[in-house]
Amino acid sequence: MEYNTHYHCEKCGKTITQQEVMTGCKACKIALPIHFTVDLIPISKKNSQQILTNKTTGRPFIMPSKKYKEYEKNALWFIPKGRMIDEPVNVQCLFYMPTHRKCDLVNMQEAILDVMVKAGLLADDNYSIVQSMDGSRVLYDKNSPRTEVYITKAKEGVTNAVW
Repeated sequence: MEYNTHYHCEKCGKTITQQEVMTGCKACKIALPIHFTVDLIPISKKNSQQILTNKTTGRPFIMPSKKYKEYEKNALWFIPKGRMIDEPVNVQCLFYMPTHRKCDLVNMQEAILDVMVKAGLLADDNYSIVQSMDGSRVLYDKNSPRTEVYITKAKEGVTNAVW
């Protein structure tokens, strides 16, 4: 009996290697840089949590709030679809807020990164893939709150040093 050793990309139909079956078709690979906008009011994941109690064990646990879950569900529609990014990148996020209230940049970055991972755009948000978030900041736009995301290849020669 002969086994089929030829694989084809489901998206473009090209013949691909067995490795590409796992990592994605090189022909369909999302080209960097990527820019997209999430047209929702940015929110912080950590400031939108609730403490619940496990009914079986009686132990408390932290769960994202309904507000965050709604944000995540809606934000998924704005994330580009295609191949997953699994190479070192810089992710720059510009958070345009509707008010001048103080907010936590790092927690908003965590929220949008988690959405990108859930959408399948990023393989993970750990340091081996998201090597930097250079240029991210909070800005003001009363009429058009949003998050603008720019993903570029990480600079060559920069290593992942874990201190």
